Amino acid sequence: MGLAMVYAIVKNHNGAIDFDSEAKRGTTFRLYLPILPVQQKAAGDGVNGASSKERQESAGQRTLLVAEDEPAMVLLLKKTLSEHGYNVLAALDGEEAVDVYQRHKHEIDAVLLDIGLPKLAGWDVLLKLKEENPDVHVLVASGYIDPEFKNKMRQAGVSDFISKPYMVETILAALAKVPKKSGSLETPIHVQDLLMST
Repeated sequence: MGLAMVYAIVKNHNGAIDFDSEAKRGTTFRLYLPILPVQQKAAGDGVNGASSKERQESAGQRTLLVAEDEPAMVLLLKKTLSEHGYNVLAALDGEEAVDVYQRHKHEIDAVLLDIGLPKLAGWDVLLKLKEENPDVHVLVASGYIDPEFKNKMRQAGVSDFISKPYMVETILAALAKVPKKSGSLETPIHVQDLLMST
């Protein structure tokens, strides 16, 4: 498990990381996680003090496609977001992301898309999703995105950008801006202007 993933998990649980490093002796990492009293844990207080039930009602059982190539991170996101009322579909590479979207596009409200996916890069996935449904809401996740490329993705219709390592509060805030899906999709149109710009 990479340090970025460990950091994301610890921060998502309001914890901290400390370490000591010494030449020829190595590095020791210490993870600190809070312990909740049983009563507080049962109450399920979370983002902005909302209860688990309130967060689920707010999400309205929306469906989110998570396209992320780290299996452990996918499990963490599925667990965490489902606790906030989201139905989470997952894809571990770009080709699978397109396939899952094509099969479930009528129920998917938004896509959380890691830009560095194997098999089919995030940019190509974005174009294929936009071709399938020009109104798809895509949240792009990356540790760093070149400003020029970020602007290009914004012009292609990216709804928002999520910095990695993931922070659940940031994802939930971005998802809260996405309108709930209603009705069926119209016939897909091709985004030739976007394809020509690549």
